Amino acid sequence: MPKLSDCLSDSKRTVITETFIRPGSVFKIMDTETKPPKIKYHVIIGVNDTEVLVGTARINSKINPNIYRDIESKSRCMSLRSRKYGYLDHDSTIDCNHLITHKKSDVLKHLNRNSGSLLGDLDFEDLNEVKLRMIEAPTISEEDKERFGIVCQN
Repeated sequence: MPKLSDCLSDSKRTVITETFIRPGSVFKIMDTETKPPKIKYHVIIGVNDTEVLVGTARINSKINPNIYRDIESKSRCMSLRSRKYGYLDHDSTIDCNHLITHKKSDVLKHLNRNSGSLLGDLDFEDLNEVKLRMIEAPTISEEDKERFGIVCQN
């Protein structure tokens, strides 16, 4: 039996995929920023439609003690349980110290070419917790925090 995506035209597939480019969506992608480059899970933190950009955070297996030596940086990493998120193979950590910017068109292209890359969603409470941790991150510019909606809501 064919997959639904195989029965749809390219334009219909793009429309369906674009609906998943929203805060909280989790996908896997070849991450060229890691050494060595490898497939990593990312969660979408925010979408800037004006600049056609997507901001993501990397999901890691654990906190890397060679990178995060101080308690403040470690405290900005958030644990995720695999029993809560079935798409995780094991308990993992979201790195809330960094925001990675992607062109929205590149993410769309990747998801359309790799239908199994879209994994699921982070729930609302966990996404908000990620944003709260990012607000205090000195490694994320104020401009990027504003651009992707990582701001304190009063």
